[in-house]
Amino acid sequence: MADARPPKRVRTKEPEAEPPVQRSSRYWLEDGNVILQVQSTQFRLHKSFLAIHSSVFRDMFSLPLPAEEPLIEGCPLVVLHGDTSEDWAHLLDAMFPNECFVDNPPLLDAVGGILRLSKKYDVPAFRKRCLERLREEFPTTLEEFDKDIASISHPGGMEFSEMCAHSVNLAREVGVFSMLPSALYYLIRQEPGVFGEHISILDSVQDKLAAYKAYAEMSRDYCQTPLQWLKPSGCIPSPSCSTRDECERRRNGLFIDLIPDPTIVASIVDFWNEEDKWEEGLCEPCVTEAKELYEKMRKECWEKLPSYFGLPSWEELKKMDLE
Repeated sequence: MADARPPKRVRTKEPEAEPPVQRSSRYWLEDGNVILQVQSTQFRLHKSFLAIHSSVFRDMFSLPLPAEEPLIEGCPLVVLHGDTSEDWAHLLDAMFPNECFVDNPPLLDAVGGILRLSKKYDVPAFRKRCLERLREEFPTTLEEFDKDIASISHPGGMEFSEMCAHSVNLAREVGVFSMLPSALYYLIRQEPGVFGEHISILDSVQDKLAAYKAYAEMSRDYCQTPLQWLKPSGCIPSPSCSTRDECERRRNGLFIDLIPDPTIVASIVDFWNEEDKWEEGLCEPCVTEAKELYEKMRKECWEKLPSYFGLPSWEELKKMDLE
């Protein structure tokens, strides 16, 4: 009987070669006295400059170097594990601005990178400014929400709701919980196909489920939202209405047009819609009554907004925030 063939050797996948270490083209200061290596990029900087901004680096540089510590061009090498060179480039861009008194809206990637590193290395000045930017974009009060601001830019090609999804992930990662209700609300104010696509970007299964549940709840029960004025037993016709039949027909027509549209009924804290001419065909007293009820319910819905996503109250979320 012939000998059995020896088993074939299992081919193992060769590990990918690590990219060669390279110097930062922008942050290699010839008179620097410390080299930070992040992934495959080296930054040559000044110890004193880093120590001014960061208590972590201040403590690190106060310790004497081991005698056998290798030097590069006379500078100690500090390898920073777990960081990305992109995040460090964003932080250094903030530390070394090109112009004086720069106040350009930052990219979300820059805000995220700076927040991650400022939290890890205790860089309070830059953390504070980034938190201010995020809170401007994703407010905790209806007054701030009503301001026409969009302080954080996003790369070309990224839709606003997509940016909101990435912002939810960032809020969870760095601990800015008070921005979650606004970011999630902005995310679901889209056509179902659009927000469904962008919800898939969310890292947390909890946030994905909360977004779908909130969308369903907001869409289902218009009686508890600003569109309550469309109820047949609501405020139209008003007690002062002089054209009751006409106003009632107009209200019924709007009810038929608006209620089946989930993108409208889910917009529970948006402004009264002037563009769609909701007021056409209604007398002045009816418009006044409808707007008053709309604004009243809008304020109530804002206070309830965190609960739609299974989150604590606004005040509790603010207490949980990174400071």
